[in-house]
Amino acid sequence: KQLSDELSDLADNESSEVVINAIGDGVLAIDSQGIIQLINPAALSILGWAKGDALTLHYQSVLKLTGEYAKQLTDTMEPIKQALNTTQEIRSNHLQAETKSGKKISISLVVSPLGATGSGVIAVFRDVTKERAEEREQAEFISTASHEMRTPVASIEGYLGLALNPATATIDDKARDFIN
Repeated sequence: KQLSDELSDLADNESSEVVINAIGDGVLAIDSQGIIQLINPAALSILGWAKGDALTLHYQSVLKLTGEYAKQLTDTMEPIKQALNTTQEIRSNHLQAETKSGKKISISLVVSPLGATGSGVIAVFRDVTKERAEEREQAEFISTASHEMRTPVASIEGYLGLALNPATATIDDKARDFIN
């Protein structure tokens, strides 16, 4: 109740609201019961919710989290529940969230407990879908380029090996030194 009152006071304070609304990452303030007490415009935009629709809902109906490759999270792996049950900050860069329209996005999430254990949490998240796609493309490019480079190098090494083999070629010592 105290946390809820503090969060309500914070939401009513115009200067705090300006700061929270200016943050580009999604911000959720969640009470001990898992109810969203505060949600900023970035969170609404990222998750596809309209202003006011997500307030007072349980966070799991708004921020639907899964692990990578849509793997279901157990209660012990669920970061918001972990933070509510401990006094430790929880960070995860390998989560997916489902938007209101059902689209899966990759997110980076930091959940910080407020006050005493179980009082509530602040969850800050951002959409990292583009970054993950760029990382995959970069890794694929490096893998392809590496493969493309290895193929001709392997051929060259094979021919040089044949040139150095006395059973297949006869070369003088100077040429052998150059090849080596």
